[in-house]
Amino acid sequence: MIKLPRGNTLDLSIMLYDAGGAPYALKEKDSAVFTVKLRDDMSENPIIQKYILPSECGENGELLIHLDPRDTVSLETGYYLYDVAVLIGGRDFYTAVIADTFRILPALGEPEVI
Repeated sequence: MIKLPRGNTLDLSIMLYDAGGAPYALKEKDSAVFTVKLRDDMSENPIIQKYILPSECGENGELLIHLDPRDTVSLETGYYLYDVAVLIGGRDFYTAVIADTFRILPALGEPEVI
């Protein structure tokens, strides 16, 4: 589960592993996508969607996902779903994180006063 106060910054690191359990780093023709939706509905448009290219990854299979305040400031507090999928070589599709909970919490402070 990811918990995030509405309008906050989040730097998320997700590790990828191959079928043998070894860390998998994205290669030149690979990509990954982080998607947040309200419901488990393929026809629903994503609320948040971040594409990650190999050049944006850490070492040893680490996907680096950055959410800035604009990504969540207008969202209602509550429960959403997220997943992380990987496209290998432009043809093989794998869901690395399967539909988990993404919770937007209320933010009681405002950045203007900090």
